[in-house]
Amino acid sequence: MISFVLCAFVLLVALTEAHTADYVVHAVVTRGGKEEKPTNEVTYFKNEKLRYELGNIVIIADTKRNEVMLISNSRREYTVVKIERLQQLADGWRKKLEEQLKALEEQMKEAKPEEKQKMMQVLMMLSFLNQRFKSVSVEEGGVDKIAGYRSKRFCVHGDGKLVAELWFCDALKIGVDVNKLIDIVFSITPTPLMVRQVYEAVVKKASGLPMRQELYVPMRMSRRVTKVEKRTLPGSLFEPPKGFTKVDFEKLIQSAIVK
Repeated sequence: MISFVLCAFVLLVALTEAHTADYVVHAVVTRGGKEEKPTNEVTYFKNEKLRYELGNIVIIADTKRNEVMLISNSRREYTVVKIERLQQLADGWRKKLEEQLKALEEQMKEAKPEEKQKMMQVLMMLSFLNQRFKSVSVEEGGVDKIAGYRSKRFCVHGDGKLVAELWFCDALKIGVDVNKLIDIVFSITPTPLMVRQVYEAVVKKASGLPMRQELYVPMRMSRRVTKVEKRTLPGSLFEPPKGFTKVDFEKLIQSAIVK
């Protein structure tokens, strides 16, 4: 789940702008505290398309066609799915999560003391994914230079406390539909609702390329752009890899459920 949340750092804040260019964005991401080993990521932007690479994870999003391609380099396979289908799966997952929480709370009422402790751990984990801020606000916090570009800082407060800081460069424009990307990210994997609240609040005020993100609550994660390349990208970069096998998305889902 953490890897996909890191993916959300860049996907959720790719705002739709006019006069966009092709970009290759290199960044370093860190999960947890400063003692954690950073990971390199690369994101490619071309018109309404985006290609995101982090380790073995490769995601290609085409917001004009409403499609997402998930690629596994280790298995040399890929699958394609419509954004609407991802939304359906996400809605079903959220509904099931709420049902599990209610059922667990009822079971705890009659559980033995030794059983309650284990059930409480599960309850806390599930509740973590479903928690929301009662209020979220965004304030501008000055300008800093990141990877050679002037970037505006935005401070996000949840329930009155600083929960995230994000920097954007207005001079670098991207042509990706942010609303569709929000749906993609939070449909691909279970992600705390608090994280979604943070990004939905920011994209209403920010514009341009996301240069740095510091997430403090509900989990600690960091992302910082180290280099931005402006160059024409080939269309093949956003197409299925040659020699890879296409896997039916629905069969893939059924296989995952069985396992």
